[in-house]
Amino acid sequence: HFGQTPQQLFKRPHKPPQPNSVTKTIISHPDNLQSAAVWEKNSEFGIFDLKLVNGRLLSTGPNKKLFPPDQTRCIEWTGFDSAIRVNLTDGANKRESAFENLHDGEITCLDILEDGKTIVTGGADSLVLVWEYQQSKTKTPNLQLKQTFTAHTDAITDVVISREYRIIVSGGKDQICIIWDLNRLKFIRNLSNHGCAISKIAIEKHGGDIATCAGSGLHLWSINGEKLAMVNTSGDSTNQACITSVQFGEPIPSLQQQTIFTGHSDGCIKIWNVVFQNDHYEICQRTVIKSHNSSVSSLLIDLSLSRFYSGDQNGMALVWTISDDKPSSTIGKYLNLARAKSNEE
Repeated sequence: HFGQTPQQLFKRPHKPPQPNSVTKTIISHPDNLQSAAVWEKNSEFGIFDLKLVNGRLLSTGPNKKLFPPDQTRCIEWTGFDSAIRVNLTDGANKRESAFENLHDGEITCLDILEDGKTIVTGGADSLVLVWEYQQSKTKTPNLQLKQTFTAHTDAITDVVISREYRIIVSGGKDQICIIWDLNRLKFIRNLSNHGCAISKIAIEKHGGDIATCAGSGLHLWSINGEKLAMVNTSGDSTNQACITSVQFGEPIPSLQQQTIFTGHSDGCIKIWNVVFQNDHYEICQRTVIKSHNSSVSSLLIDLSLSRFYSGDQNGMALVWTISDDKPSSTIGKYLNLARAKSNEE
């Protein structure tokens, strides 16, 4: 009936409203980072390609990468016979395929598109080659050359493919980077004035910005080739440690800024914010952390931004988390895996 007073629905008073909690991330609170060892000595050759696969942290040595999309294979490239080889990583060390004499001289760098079908190689012959890796259950895998890029004038030092923007970016000892169109397999533009040989390249997957590294210099470009900012990562220090690895952090919309992680030859990891102020972009150092005793050769940023991983040339891998979190259970899992692996060896 209308006008009746409803019965009491709640026997206890409501809790007072709580203030909105701010989720701490490695980007919003980089000064609170702590590290723990995942592997203290995983490889005598160092760690050069870190990947998280089904909750497990995997890595490879120099001149090797895990083969996408399932990461159950490993691709390696060699200098003496200019070859690439694809091997299974299930412990059997079984070779799936091998292709020799791909460059006139050693292969110096390689990247693979996430579908595992497009491979790009760079060589000491200054060439960038685009290959199609063809495989089926009934036929032997085949490698078909799709395009040869010839604009560089010295050895290639790094190549990176962007799935999102369908571009390739290559860098070399000629102190320039070049953007190539992956769909049309054509030259797009140069990124010049680096001052020394290119060491590392990264492409931001959300906006297409490009980070190029040369010596201690960190350069930021738009996908259209506009130079946005540059910083000497060693500052005024007489120790000009070279950049040996670089990755973009996942963006946080509320912060309205971009983050770049760099690893260095002196074992330092530096975190940078890209900010727009006074009508121009600036790359500002946010924090410096160091637990490695050799060059930082690999960085992996977790998509959740709750942690990131780093590896060095001495075979040590670290996981970095926010200090007031409680990551011990996960870190313990990795440590136990590492110990088990050591015991097996």
